Amino acid sequence: MTIPNSVTVIEDCTFSNCSSLKSVTIPNSVTVIEDYTFNNCTRLASVTIGNSVASIENNAFYNCTSLASLTIGNSVASIGNSAFSNCTSLTEVTIPNSVTSIGDRAFFGCTRLTEVTIPNSVKSIGDYAFYNCTRLTEVTIPDSVTSIGSYAFYKCSSLTQLTIGKSVTSIGDYAFFQCSGITDVTIGESVASIGAHTFYKCTALKTVEYRATACSSAGSSSEPLFDGCTSLAEVTIADNVETIPAYLFLNCTGLTKVTIPNSVTSIGDYAFYNCTSLTSVMIGNSATSIGGSAFAFCSNLMAIYSANPTGPRVSSSTFDGVDKEACTLYVPEGYVKAYTHMEYWNEFLNIKEYDATGVQSMSSAGEAEASSFYTLDGKQVNAPQKGVNIIRYSDGTTKKVLVK
Repeated sequence: MTIPNSVTVIEDCTFSNCSSLKSVTIPNSVTVIEDYTFNNCTRLASVTIGNSVASIENNAFYNCTSLASLTIGNSVASIGNSAFSNCTSLTEVTIPNSVTSIGDRAFFGCTRLTEVTIPNSVKSIGDYAFYNCTRLTEVTIPDSVTSIGSYAFYKCSSLTQLTIGKSVTSIGDYAFFQCSGITDVTIGESVASIGAHTFYKCTALKTVEYRATACSSAGSSSEPLFDGCTSLAEVTIADNVETIPAYLFLNCTGLTKVTIPNSVTSIGDYAFYNCTSLTSVMIGNSATSIGGSAFAFCSNLMAIYSANPTGPRVSSSTFDGVDKEACTLYVPEGYVKAYTHMEYWNEFLNIKEYDATGVQSMSSAGEAEASSFYTLDGKQVNAPQKGVNIIRYSDGTTKKVLVK
């Protein structure tokens, strides 16, 4: 069907339930496709939207289950709620660079969608926008996007490549819930809030780069951010981060070591709670407070390096469940006595001094993180030992460091 050039608006429900309609070309004269216009046209296989259409309204092509070919004109500014929801034959979508918003449930349940291109013009991705797009393999969220809605990519289980732009300030609840193919995630520096269970059961997730400078909210005690991410073993915290929010890495049971850079001043409550594989943690020299239960039940924690000579403020529960007889607390040279008089720090029975300047330089390079530790005879250890250590960095370089 070809719509004549005299038409400027296609009104609500005009072609709704036209079950015999197979193709439609919308001319450049049309500026608006209103609500439910082609709703439930179950045989509609091909749609070309002209270059004058400014908005595709809510449910415009809802449940067009045969729609396989879609061309969106380059004047469309908004894609409405459920505009292409349940278009189960759609495999590929190119969103033009005129679009600024993708509405709630816009491509909900497009189970054959494998590829989507989101342009730099888009500022917001709505709730449930790509919910259950189970064949979607790659998504790049450009720097123009500031918000990712709740459930936006929920159960996109084939998604393996995910890039989140540096302008995103909020990521909603369950946004990447059970995206079980994602292997690495970078959380950008502008992110201020991350919702509940955002990366829940992303079981292939191995590495997280955390760059959010001042994120104030990240999950909750009952719905932590990375809960069920059983493969997550490595976390890199960028050297511009100032605050580690409460609950951030709660229940990351595969995490083995953490370096907290000198830029961090506070570590929130339960931040690393129940990280049962964590063996060593290095805390930078600017840390002034570590919240309640921040490292509670990190039952395999054997080495804590605290570079602040005056000692961060801790509570009675900060290190609950940590074996304070087996775990060695390393403090800056000349400050062993000071730590033995600090409340709760003095519960550690084995406090030793170390060259905080030397060891802290392992993380100060920013790009190159300490990745493994060895004794002089080549034996790999979980954390630097007293004496000379060989440190291997993520960029392949090595360095000898003296721990006193």
